[in-house]
Amino acid sequence: MTRVALKGLAGRKLRAFLTAVAIVRGVAMISGTYVLTDTIKSAFSTVFTQVYKHTDAIVTGKSAIGTDQNSNGLPPSFSESLLARVRAVLALGRIAFDTYLRLLAGREGFPPRSSFHFAHGASFALPQGLPRLFASYHPSQQNTQTGKLTPEMMRQVMSEVRRYLARRSA
Repeated sequence: MTRVALKGLAGRKLRAFLTAVAIVRGVAMISGTYVLTDTIKSAFSTVFTQVYKHTDAIVTGKSAIGTDQNSNGLPPSFSESLLARVRAVLALGRIAFDTYLRLLAGREGFPPRSSFHFAHGASFALPQGLPRLFASYHPSQQNTQTGKLTPEMMRQVMSEVRRYLARRSA
């Protein structure tokens, strides 16, 4: 049985060689993908860890799946005093950007939505003493792996937010 298999491989040397090359290339591509994904995750994890180092509060959106620990199923509430102290809002992605502006659109004298154009790194001084709005591409796997959002781009936005907050507190 082994002799027949070896005889078949010897008779089709080119096919055996090309099959071996294809297997090696496939394994190399999968390994490379794991290494690249791990490197990108590590870089973004480092960026967010450093950025949140001196942060007092982080406001995140309500999860679409699952329940909260509150028995009534409502999202946790924040006291008005905490919200009044917010000086900057970073919208991660166009959906967050549009949602935040839609939330504010009901206020009297607030400019129309068309006054605000989403772009990575954009920032807007909002009227009525509202927190400054900063925009960034969402750090999704699609955006980070395609290079639409790099760790350096995220660092630049976070640095701009930090500079703004430092100027405001001085």
